[in-house]
Amino acid sequence: MKTSLIKPLLVCAGLFIGSPSQAAEIPLPGTLKAFNYCLDENQSPIVAPADLLQVCLKLHARDIDKGSVGLSGRYQDTDQGLVFVLEVTNQSESKLLTGLAVDLKHTKQPEPQRLNFGPMGVLPGTVAVLPVGGLAYEPTENERSANDVGIGIAIAKGLGVELQ
Repeated sequence: MKTSLIKPLLVCAGLFIGSPSQAAEIPLPGTLKAFNYCLDENQSPIVAPADLLQVCLKLHARDIDKGSVGLSGRYQDTDQGLVFVLEVTNQSESKLLTGLAVDLKHTKQPEPQRLNFGPMGVLPGTVAVLPVGGLAYEPTENERSANDVGIGIAIAKGLGVELQ
């Protein structure tokens, strides 16, 4: 190789490599850091924050193990009518729960009712209490035992997180 080509090649290589302090840290997809990076880098006065939140979640949230989400619930009368109070426990040690689809079915219902939750942020080891109104079937008082209702997770979405 000619020595006259070595100097320009070294200059080009230096531009591509740069120093570690100049390199942009792009976080791994599917992590809370990547989600936050998406929000920070794409803020604009012409994009509504709620829309940007949805887009970044769609890009970065991943399916998580349904077994890492605990569910329990009960019917409760309120001033606004009957609700189903769902308790969601994030049993994961490294995932932030960001979205959930739950199937709720009373034994007297022909089909389950799909309940969608999100965007949400349930940290590992914490519980979210979610009251749900607008029930497809409203049981009478004597039909509200835990044996009369089934709840199951259809979809669980989350982001990897490192708590410090």
